[in-house]
Amino acid sequence: MQEITEADVMNFLKYVWARPAKYAGNSWRISEVFATWMTSGTPELEGEINY
Repeated sequence: MQEITEADVMNFLKYVWARPAKYAGNSWRISEVFATWMTSGTPELEGEINY
């Protein structure tokens, strides 16, 4: 977690934005969700998404 880059954070936010149902309605802290995403191998979106 000490070597996180801005690109890592942006990839995570794009991932959450593309899958809101996965995270909506929960009271998780963003840091916990980010850490879980990181330990899961930083899953990325398949295909291209325009933002």
